[in-house]
Amino acid sequence: TKLYKLLTKVCSLRLKNDNTVEPYVFIDRSSVSEAFTENDLNLLDKIRVFTSCNAFAARISDLRWLYCKPKSINDAHNAIDFYSCYEINENDWIDSVKNYYERASRLAIQLGKGCIDKIEKIKQSLNDALAIEYP
Repeated sequence: TKLYKLLTKVCSLRLKNDNTVEPYVFIDRSSVSEAFTENDLNLLDKIRVFTSCNAFAARISDLRWLYCKPKSINDAHNAIDFYSCYEINENDWIDSVKNYYERASRLAIQLGKGCIDKIEKIKQSLNDALAIEYP
């Protein structure tokens, strides 16, 4: 039961890219940071390796980066990699760019010099997608 409640919390979050301090919000709650215990975040880390959904793995990594104490830079790098692994095409443009690539970009920019290669990869993916001529 606890696992299902935890997964429900993770899935009920909404991403608000314009808030760099707390980019996830609950519709019915004010603070996400108080919603997850260290045990919850550790359990999510164990679950992450079994998920085949990159968006879910990215969210778990992102939540761990935001709320684990002490922070692990690997969580941030994992979130960036999972968010930016999606193909950008005309059918998935909004999901890919608005939700995933924007969050990956914001995380990479926050990390600065340690993410130059990831920032360049994201820029290249976006440039390549814009260069494609859609019918």
